[in-house]
Amino acid sequence: MDARELFRQLVYLYINARKPIYYHPCIRRGKSHSIASQVEDLFTFFLSLNLTEDCSFLVHQPLNYRKKRLYPDISVVKNGVITHVFDIKTDLGWNRDGFTKFCHEKQKIIEQFRSVTFSATDGITKQKFQVKADGVLHYHIIILSGCNIASSKLEKHLKDTERLKNVHVYVLFPDDHPNYYGSSVEDFINSAKINEKDFNRIKTALTKAST
Repeated sequence: MDARELFRQLVYLYINARKPIYYHPCIRRGKSHSIASQVEDLFTFFLSLNLTEDCSFLVHQPLNYRKKRLYPDISVVKNGVITHVFDIKTDLGWNRDGFTKFCHEKQKIIEQFRSVTFSATDGITKQKFQVKADGVLHYHIIILSGCNIASSKLEKHLKDTERLKNVHVYVLFPDDHPNYYGSSVEDFINSAKINEKDFNRIKTALTKAST
């Protein structure tokens, strides 16, 4: 799966979220279904297809250490050690003014979990298991779309967070949002701008996670 196909899948997640799960011609939804969990699964799938080494992934898995909890959308595990965690955001409409502060707080939080051993519960079997955090744990914030925020404000957030040691921010599709309502869906998908630089940064991080 390449970046264009990822965007295509995101667009159709939004389109299908507008429809009832159980079809009947008399049923129409007003508000769309939440697609947060599907986006997590999709992006994890994208990561798994672009990682050449043998890594595993924990999705939406609470990680407990004493009385503290780390709750990333995705954890990348290599040889029983979590090396990288990911937080997926569709855009920054939820925190246009406070995103820089959010990232600095995440930097402080992630430093508390270096080299610790987490306890967790399997979502299917409910069996308890343990997994260790790497001594240099990295927190990646994936912003799918650069829309829904003023470009000047987004650029300032990116500049103000670029020097954080363990928190890394990416904007994958800077000019387009997958929540599309137009008629020519495939034309929209094929014309969407892809931030190749940030996709390459993610791939570099994945390579480091696998060594």
